Amino acid sequence: MIKQLIECSALEGAYYNIRVNGVAAGVTRTKARMNQDEFTGMKLSAIDNNAMIDNLGKDVPLGGLPNNPDHVAHSILYLGSDDA
Repeated sequence: MIKQLIECSALEGAYYNIRVNGVAAGVTRTKARMNQDEFTGMKLSAIDNNAMIDNLGKDVPLGGLPNNPDHVAHSILYLGSDDA
């Protein structure tokens, strides 16, 4: 869904010489995600939290490591700069 939004925005903006970049960060370690179950909203213990990270990491291609928020922020800052 995000990919389609980015592609459509890029196609529409190209006519006006507007560049569109997008970041789909995927699994990211945030306080909200790491402290509660996203379905039930219940707080997780440290053991449950690690099990959830391991489970979510199965879908991550780079060694099963979720993103850190600062990595995502640096990616966004780079894409917004003139160096991109």
